[in-house]
Parts: sequence; structure tokens; C-alpha cells
Amino acid sequence: MKSYYAHGKLLITAEYLVLKGAKAFSLPTAFGQKLLAEEITENHIEWTSKNHKGEIWFTGVFSLDGNLVETNNPDLSGHLEKLLKIALPGNVTRGYSIITELEFPNDWGLGSSSTLTSLISQWTGYDRMKLHQKTSNGSGYDVANAQIDQGIVYSLKGEIPSWSNVDFDPPFKEEIYFIHLNQKQKSDLEVHRFNQSDKDFSKVIEKINSITQSVLQCNTLPDFENLLSQHENLLSKTLGFSKIKDTLFEDYPGAIKSLGAWGGDFILATRKDALTYFPAKGFTTIVPYNELIFN
Repeated sequence: MKSYYAHGKLLITAEYLVLKGAKAFSLPTAFGQKLLAEEITENHIEWTSKNHKGEIWFTGVFSLDGNLVETNNPDLSGHLEKLLKIALPGNVTRGYSIITELEFPNDWGLGSSSTLTSLISQWTGYDRMKLHQKTSNGSGYDVANAQIDQGIVYSLKGEIPSWSNVDFDPPFKEEIYFIHLNQKQKSDLEVHRFNQSDKDFSKVIEKINSITQSVLQCNTLPDFENLLSQHENLLSKTLGFSKIKDTLFEDYPGAIKSLGAWGGDFILATRKDALTYFPAKGFTTIVPYNELIFN
């Protein structure tokens, strides 16, 4: 039996604008997804997916060209079938039993799809970025970061991705917390909506790129908080969305920043006030930086 692993991710800067060429900073999470592959005598792929509790939530049988033969849940098979139809032909020529094990709740938005893309790429040998581009409308930063044990700065030039590894270890990391907003945002819909825009984003991208660079070099919490506030203000104005701090957490003493698609999943908050403030507001999933980010 062979085992493969992919990290989840959190996008810290340049959400949305990474689709238009901005330099985005992302971090791998300590929670990801595993794939176990074992050869079988049958001439097909037997697929079993388990959630973070070890419970089976999907099973399916696929032909060696990726077509779905049978499943316990047709509504959940579409994206997997799309991935397998591309990655399997010419790369997998015998039957396998596949088990995937997710390490985080599916509604956390840490990348159940991007980790799956990475895992299928590792198993089949199909290029992960090509597999992503043929099956998703996202930027691909999450698929890139899935196989890297540190942060990256990621950008697109047209459809060509590039990234570099970065060592992000701020002295104030014990003052950084991630809070789940009790709902999952459908990032594929947000990506589609934003991709339809024909605005000129060049000036705001320059500013976001500067903020990304400054975040990576930041050594003090006040400077970090100021950069997050600048970023939120720019994105709010660009997207026409209200900032999450203005709508839900106006009296919070630290900085708050949306991560990824605005409106769901995790936000980043600074200062230890987070441990008491957010539970009082009904948001009880609060994960310290050192527990959520891979290090």
C-alpha cells in the first residue's frame, strides 16, 4: 500500500486579485488529506472517502478511464469523476482500492478539493497544475501549496503559474488566531463571478503586491495589524463588499481580515482578546496560529 499526503491551505493576502495576476501569500495548514492506494485484482478503481471523524461519506467504483460505474452518492461524484477521467488514462493500468482520509471538517474551507487534486496527481503522476487547470476555474495557489511544507508567494501570468517558497515565522504569531464563521463559502461561484469582471485592476494589484511583501517582512504586531487593515480597505472598495469587521465585529480591539472568498470559512484576528470575544458572539471555533498552520 502506498500513502500520499496534501496540506490544506489559508490564503493570507490577495484573495480574488490573485486571479488577475496579484502576488498572493498562502500558508499550508497542519490539517490536510491522505490517500492510501493498494493494488487489487479487479480491473477498476474502488474509491472510499472518509471524513475527519473516520466516517465513510462517499464510495464509488470507477473504470480505468475514470468513468463512474456505481456510487452511494451521485451528487458527490462529479468533481472526482472529472479528475479521474483526466489523470487515469495512460497512467493507471491496473485496479486499485483507494481510501482518502480528510483531517479537517469539510465546512472549514481548507481545501478538500485542492488536496484531492494534489493527491490524485501524486498517485497517478499527472502534473498537478495541469490537472487543476483542466478541472477548476481557481488560481491554483491551493494546489501548489498542498505539496509544500511552508508558505508560498504565488502569481499568475496569463494562465502560467509561478511561486516561490517563503519562511514566515513572525515574532507575534502567538497573537494570531483563526475563527470559523459557522458557514462555508462556495468559492467556485465567487471565482466565477469575479472572473467575469472586465475592470482594470492594475493599480490596486500594485498596492496589494506591496502589502504582501510588507507582511512577509513585518516584525511587530501593530505594523501587521495596519497592513491587514489596509488590505481589507482596498478589497472592500474593489469588490464592493462590506468588511466583516464593520458588519459583525465593529467593537473588536484587534485587526480582522477575511481569508479566501469573503462571507464564510475562516477569518484571521489578532490579539488574545479573540479567545473571549468571539465565543461571546457565538463563534466557538477559534484555532491559534501554531495549531492551524503547519510548522
